[in-house]
Amino acid sequence: MAVPKLPPRDLRPLVCRYKPCTQNGNWFEDRYRKDDCVRDFLRRRERGELMIQKADAIISQLLAPVRLLPAVDGNIWIGDSIQLRCPGVVWAAGGRCNQVPEVALSANVFDIARACPTQLTSPTAVCASLRLEPCARNVFTVTRPDGSVSREVLRYGQPFSLRLQDGYPAGLYLTSEPPTAYCVPPNEARQQAVQLTQCRAPAGRWVAHLLENSHRMEAEGSPVPAGSPLLVCHQPSGQTLRLEAGHPVTSLLSHEWEVTAHATTDSRRRPLPENRWCLSALPLGAA
Repeated sequence: MAVPKLPPRDLRPLVCRYKPCTQNGNWFEDRYRKDDCVRDFLRRRERGELMIQKADAIISQLLAPVRLLPAVDGNIWIGDSIQLRCPGVVWAAGGRCNQVPEVALSANVFDIARACPTQLTSPTAVCASLRLEPCARNVFTVTRPDGSVSREVLRYGQPFSLRLQDGYPAGLYLTSEPPTAYCVPPNEARQQAVQLTQCRAPAGRWVAHLLENSHRMEAEGSPVPAGSPLLVCHQPSGQTLRLEAGHPVTSLLSHEWEVTAHATTDSRRRPLPENRWCLSALPLGAA
């Protein structure tokens, strides 16, 4: 049976039905949206309201160099400007040996730049950074728990606070809070979060202890030497400052790691390298 042939369709009514003068409305919607975005970008750039402009302003303030003074008689004193450093951690994971070099406790630049504030806000997250040069984000002032500064030597077992030397009127203190639904570390919810806030006591009270438990009672009341390894213990919770070597955090500057408050020991109940810190100041004779 033969298939009947259909007559050819006239396509002329479908060709050139619309002219350029009729292309308006939704025809140019995407182009108008892009033009509006460009104009908004140029307007915000002129006013200095772009995220990168605000981030550069606050980061340049955080990276401003700070001059450390030499340690008096080799010990840490109340009122000294110090850095809180972890000598480094080596651990085995995934069938290979991993290493974190010496790091310094610092304000987390990524969170600050993402929020785009004009200055440091409370709370501000902290992290361990490879940038060891003394600057506004990693230099702390040793104070009393009430925030006062009196020139006396810091001793083992004596409560103290660490205030960030950021140059702003309202200083930020290193604090630790128990994990809650609104305040938990990014990776380890069982550990306490460490951050910088305007609260001093009791969340901002810390105590320096010796590493060896057998000599800890004998050392109570003796001066804390600058640069000596020790445990920085959060007095209200009894947890020690810990470097989370297995949990890196996003940063705009270099490789950085999370810092929490959680005491960990080995089979002999000795503190692990992640909990070992030192209050670092310039050595004697340094300019």
